[in-house]
Amino acid sequence: MDQNNNYKFDTTTGQPINQQSQQQPIQNQATTNMYSQPMQSTSTVNTYQQPTEPQQPKKNFNVKLLIIIAIAIIVVVVGIVLIYNQNNTNNNTNNDENSSTENNNLNTSGTVDKNTNTNYDENGAFLLRIESVSTVSERGTVVTGTIDRGTIKINDEVQVIGLDKEIITTTVAAVEAFKSNSNYAKIGDNVGLLLKGVEEGKVQVGQVVAKPNSIAAIKKFDADLLVVSTEDGGRSTPFFDGFSPEFYFKTDITGTINLPKGKEMVNPGENVSATVTLAESIALDVGTEFSIREGGRIIANGKITKVY
Repeated sequence: MDQNNNYKFDTTTGQPINQQSQQQPIQNQATTNMYSQPMQSTSTVNTYQQPTEPQQPKKNFNVKLLIIIAIAIIVVVVGIVLIYNQNNTNNNTNNDENSSTENNNLNTSGTVDKNTNTNYDENGAFLLRIESVSTVSERGTVVTGTIDRGTIKINDEVQVIGLDKEIITTTVAAVEAFKSNSNYAKIGDNVGLLLKGVEEGKVQVGQVVAKPNSIAAIKKFDADLLVVSTEDGGRSTPFFDGFSPEFYFKTDITGTINLPKGKEMVNPGENVSATVTLAESIALDVGTEFSIREGGRIIANGKITKVY
């Protein structure tokens, strides 16, 4: 046998075993393991990931937003329509009530009940207290003031009443409001009215222009008085029954205050119900507010509760 060949025998089969062939798989395994290492390092390098770009907003979000905005607009429009319709309904109801009230205030002679308060009502009988007077040659007299009640338009018939003067019935030839000619003016507007055919000197400050037979000129009335306190600039002493100050109704008129029975005097800051008698008749009705002056200062404010 060749001694250079290193043989070993399998004890079971008796066949020789070549040691070199036995070592081959080991070499191959080593070779395989040698090349597998770079693969692991390559895998390690590839684990780095590029940063992802931010996602774009979804189109569905924009569509939902537009739907929400459209619904909101529809709700607002519907709300405005409902409010407008409700206001119209209320105005119609008020007009019917005011018309009924005005008719109920008329007595059998066609004149208004003096003890019914119709002040500060746009739908009531027209009333304007004259604050200034001027004459337009060959056309008539212009009176100015703030409309206290109702509305006025060209060709409306009116009466000039008060201050113991004869009642003048005429028509409105022109209306000037907000420094421009107009066909119409309402409560709260400061206006000038051209009274057709009224001669100079026939009208004066303190009278009223009113709807015919809607108000009467009176001298005596009951009123609730609020006397100004000394701290607020009023009198420092009380006043007594028969006190005669000036009463201001867009013009000053002298009058006398008669206190109720059992009331001897009124101190500054007190409230009292009293009867007033004016030196001249003036067009007044229930609810008319006025001030009482003494020496150029306001010493009390009042509101008419009854007229005689």
